[in-house]
Amino acid sequence: MAEKEKKKEKKEKPVKKETLKPSAEKVFTIPLRKAFRKPKKKRAPYAVRIVRDFILRNLKTDDVKLGSHLNEAIWQRSIGKPPRRLHIGVNIKLIEGKKIAYAELLGHEYKERGWRASGQRPLKSRRLRGRLREKKKKNLKSRRKHSC
Repeated sequence: MAEKEKKKEKKEKPVKKETLKPSAEKVFTIPLRKAFRKPKKKRAPYAVRIVRDFILRNLKTDDVKLGSHLNEAIWQRSIGKPPRRLHIGVNIKLIEGKKIAYAELLGHEYKERGWRASGQRPLKSRRLRGRLREKKKKNLKSRRKHSC
């Protein structure tokens, strides 16, 4: 009877803790050969999706952020010819209880891409941009008249 109880106690396994610590860096080589099965005009966007899915699948994070150098490496040779593979470094950070993976090309620090990095939002409509240009031209003309 006592032997059966000992066997039952041995079968219980301890709960595994998360193997990946927050803010730990991992290095991956991501193959992008599946992107070349797509038509030429869809390859680079599909390559971005492959990178995101690869990171989500391997690191089990809630969200993935791609850096500007990584994005430029994918789009460097235009939409039809993304690289065959990428070497990336991924940092994981806990923000408000969520694990977020910050991926960047190996050897570069993470940098946000686009207007978020500069802090200025792009103007939404072409009409508005045209109006702003006209105002600038008028201001320049009025300054020239007064300066002479």
